Amino acid sequence: MENLAIKNLLGFLMPLLVAVIVFTYLLRRGGFQTRLCMWVGKYINSKRWGGVILGVTIIIFLIFFQNIFTGFLLPKDFWSLIVGIIVLLLGGIWDDLEKISWKKQLLFQSAAAVIAVAVGDTIEHIRLPSGEVFLFSPFFSAVLAYFWIILVIEALNWLDGVDGLSGSVSFVTLLVLAALSLATVVNQPSTTLLCLIIAGGLLGFLFYNFFPAKVYLGTSGVWILGFLIAVISIYSGGKVATTALVLGIPIIDFLLVSIERILAGKWPVFGGDRLHLHERLIDQDWKPANIVLLFSAFSLLLGLGALLSQTKGKLYLVLPLAVFFLLFALIQKR
Repeated sequence: MENLAIKNLLGFLMPLLVAVIVFTYLLRRGGFQTRLCMWVGKYINSKRWGGVILGVTIIIFLIFFQNIFTGFLLPKDFWSLIVGIIVLLLGGIWDDLEKISWKKQLLFQSAAAVIAVAVGDTIEHIRLPSGEVFLFSPFFSAVLAYFWIILVIEALNWLDGVDGLSGSVSFVTLLVLAALSLATVVNQPSTTLLCLIIAGGLLGFLFYNFFPAKVYLGTSGVWILGFLIAVISIYSGGKVATTALVLGIPIIDFLLVSIERILAGKWPVFGGDRLHLHERLIDQDWKPANIVLLFSAFSLLLGLGALLSQTKGKLYLVLPLAVFFLLFALIQKR
């Protein structure tokens, strides 16, 4: 138990310290620009390179702990995460530079999702409120996992409209998943370490991402966080429901905005409007810090509720969440 605590502490602190040191150095006056602007000047000027640094940091420490601690991750999971992150890094950088079409964005997201599904990271069952386990066919398990990964990526992507918002909600989600993985009923210490590695690097980034942000996640950073959270939740069936609950606000917002756009005769992936909840709050003169606090606190409360409840209890949390959000969104729309 003591060795496990030390391992988790190192897994959190090492990426945190490295991220803080790297961002501090790169944000110094002229530090980043004078060294690298010759080949990524346009990307640097957009301040969207934060996600690239975060992604590279996560890759480095995944490789480090995979070699230091035998059996940290299964080879199939290790390589699927590494390759998936690289694919999303490339697609995210391209999008930040040229704003690629939604079809090309979906192509990169789908490639990462298919990689995870191909190695066996699928949603094989759900537990009904009665406690009964409902098993899916292999094909439906793969399809469900694919759409789940895309949903989480897009939900966090659309949430990334306020400084520190998407990163803060992701940080809370990772901590909840880490705590759930430590629970006796799940007992996945390797998943806990994985969550803490990502959370540590993310916290180092968040120090510079709160309003007014000095650096942004960019498309690559948001995609990577969504991908990792979605895949981690699949590692144990119970974590999918918990993740859906913690990310309840962005997921429901994603679904409502999609429906509203469809009813208006638009494709759900096309923006150009102010339909998202955080955008409506900004239009109501909410301060960015208050929006981040509201979303993060609500996610944390839902996460704690999910940790302390069984399947039926999660359902009782979801229903009030949906009702509250619908009423709140309708009020803001009016």
